[in-house]
Amino acid sequence: MKSEKQSLPMVALRGMTIMPEMVVHFDVSRQRSIAAIQEAMVEDQKIFMITQKDLETENPKQEDLYEVGTVGIIKQIIKLPKHILRVLVSGETRGVLQKIEYEDPYLRADVEVMDESDVLIRNDLNEQAMERGLKDMFVDFAAKSGKMSKESVAQVLEIKGLKKLVDEIAANTPLFYTDLQEILNETDFWKRYEALAFKLVNEIQIMNLKEEIQLKVKERVDKHQREYILREQLKLIREELGDDTTLTDAEEFEKAAKALKAPKEIKEKLEKEINRFKSSLNSPVLHRLPQPDNPSAANVQSRAPCCFDCIDLLFVGVGCTDLWKIIFGGLQIIMYAACPRFSDLFKRSLI
Repeated sequence: MKSEKQSLPMVALRGMTIMPEMVVHFDVSRQRSIAAIQEAMVEDQKIFMITQKDLETENPKQEDLYEVGTVGIIKQIIKLPKHILRVLVSGETRGVLQKIEYEDPYLRADVEVMDESDVLIRNDLNEQAMERGLKDMFVDFAAKSGKMSKESVAQVLEIKGLKKLVDEIAANTPLFYTDLQEILNETDFWKRYEALAFKLVNEIQIMNLKEEIQLKVKERVDKHQREYILREQLKLIREELGDDTTLTDAEEFEKAAKALKAPKEIKEKLEKEINRFKSSLNSPVLHRLPQPDNPSAANVQSRAPCCFDCIDLLFVGVGCTDLWKIIFGGLQIIMYAACPRFSDLFKRSLI
């Protein structure tokens, strides 16, 4: 790989990395950067663009910059209000920062410009396999991300030559600027190919995992919505039948548990199970759902779709000194949420 040292005006970029073969515009507001752009226009329009490591650094030194940047050609300059320049550039080739010649009135640097035209691939079959593999990964990434137009994808797929393909995919793939910088840092072509392929595969896996998580969340929300609708429908039916009470099932459980004469640890267990029962009915997902058309439904808590026989059973246990009846009274509260018919059968068995 050949290289040539040049002295070029330099612009430090914040939050973006410009790749070879990339055509992009960016805004310039720092006085030193504006002066560097103006100096480049006076010369041959060549500018060295390099990314700074910390976005907050206002006047970066050499240690604040990455080592590898891109030599580009300025295509257009537009003056914006508040002393801002919008610059359209075309990335040409990689450049390695050797040293900063001076910092005022603008940044000027000695740059080792890389000539990668001599990259050779000995095996034609190997080149074709690598091209097809990279194109397949790029198509898969573009389809899942949804951030690229069909026209730009089609243009990339028409490219012939592995080196040109690697540079074009790196320039057209919407990766985070630090990921692009990692690819730009690889001056060795084969390591660059591996880095780009790794980034594409990694992004595809992340998007697949994201879709899987979103699908699971949707299924869970749909299940809660169905349960909520069924509970509300049953509640309206009970109200129409005259079974309207001012206490929710959980409140009736709490009232009965307080009246129960039982050891402290038994009452604590009952309280824990009642709270768990209330949590199952008062899911945050359900509270975010719209209330039914019934005007009174907005002020009434959800009630479980089952009968009140367990309340009668719990009152049967009040004053009972046998430990097993106290325990079974608590177990019935647990089973109340799991099986609505259990309470009636259980009551008959105790009576």
